[in-house]
Amino acid sequence: HLESVDAFTTATSPSTGQTYTLADPVSISVAKAAPLVRYPISYVQDVNSQPIEKDIYTRLFSCDDGPTSTSTTCGWQLDDNGQHIPYSQGFCCTCSMIDLLHLGSGNLRGNPACSLFGDAGAASCMVFGSNWYSAYSVGSAETWFTISITLSGGSFNPQVLTLSPSSTTVATSWLTAQLVGDFAGFQQPPALQSMYFLMPSLPEGGARVLAGVAEWLLMDKSLFTLTGTECGKIGVGFSAFYLQPNRCLAQVGSCLNGQIDSYRAVDLALLSKGKATTYLIQGSTLSNLFGCVMNSTLTPTTASPPQSFTTLTRTLRSQHNVRGSPRPSSAQQ
Repeated sequence: HLESVDAFTTATSPSTGQTYTLADPVSISVAKAAPLVRYPISYVQDVNSQPIEKDIYTRLFSCDDGPTSTSTTCGWQLDDNGQHIPYSQGFCCTCSMIDLLHLGSGNLRGNPACSLFGDAGAASCMVFGSNWYSAYSVGSAETWFTISITLSGGSFNPQVLTLSPSSTTVATSWLTAQLVGDFAGFQQPPALQSMYFLMPSLPEGGARVLAGVAEWLLMDKSLFTLTGTECGKIGVGFSAFYLQPNRCLAQVGSCLNGQIDSYRAVDLALLSKGKATTYLIQGSTLSNLFGCVMNSTLTPTTASPPQSFTTLTRTLRSQHNVRGSPRPSSAQQ
């Protein structure tokens, strides 16, 4: 959008009607950049892409999942202070006497052999995968654009004044420019407040982090647990896994379904067939809305989470979940 206004060598006084000759003719050029839609975002917490269950088979009476034990079968996950993370010791499922005599159903979690002299149970251990995502809440859409006013001619050097929704008035020693308003479009940008924006954060240098915007997702908040206490949701924690009902009769991996990797795999399959994705932004119906980002060369890092979909602002982020189970820093056997 370009408009040009020129001051001619003659000018008329509005009060007297007399015509004057300008000693320094001035050219004023006004240009408006294509408008963008920006969504302010706020960091919430990091979530793992796919916690998994690992089973360790044990002999009779040897499985240990005691909350005060220092040598649990699964081992303890430790926080940054070296303290045991509650419920991270996993849980034991031991064969009953009926199962040991092979008179029962044999449907114990992990399918141990249930032998008096061999495997008589299993420890079910929850382990976080290597890929982590930073989750951000999304604010209301903001229309963003810039208007550049270039002053040239006469005996002065060219000057450029820039107006925007955040800078509505600019001035020089002899000229003031003010942004009064803008014409709104007929189609309003979609509301995304019911979603979390996800960006890969770890491992640093990992394929997903280096892929940048190709791995960014928008997912409904209903798919998440911020406290880590709900099974089958993104953000599931050790407490949900440990306290799940009927845990020793459930299938291996119960409570750990409904994770980022599952949704991502479905989207990648759709993308390979040329179909629109549901969660990956780049292949979704929202990709046109975020076209300015998809064509950019932004390289997100764990030290610089984005503050909007069109800019990156350096902000240090904690390596722990804000709420829910903390990200383990190490494991202790």
